Amino acid sequence: MTDVTTSTVETIRRIFTDHGMKDYLGEDVTMAEHMLQAAHQAEGMGGDPLTVVGALLHDIGQFTSAFGTITKADTRDRYQEDAGAEVLK
Repeated sequence: MTDVTTSTVETIRRIFTDHGMKDYLGEDVTMAEHMLQAAHQAEGMGGDPLTVVGALLHDIGQFTSAFGTITKADTRDRYQEDAGAEVLK
């Protein structure tokens, strides 16, 4: 792996470790469980590796919100897709 790849993987690992046990929008699963479920479903439906990784990381921007915890009642757009893209650059 290149230094950039190693750095990105380490960042993702740290985000899951530090924030993965937080509730997912008030549901009975954690953020990490939700993301892992999405990846598992993508894989089970025959998704290629990039689709599975995309499913795994689809909410990574919620981990990086500068606005705190996001709840179902919070309808403001936090631009999590932009935050997630910055993490994965």
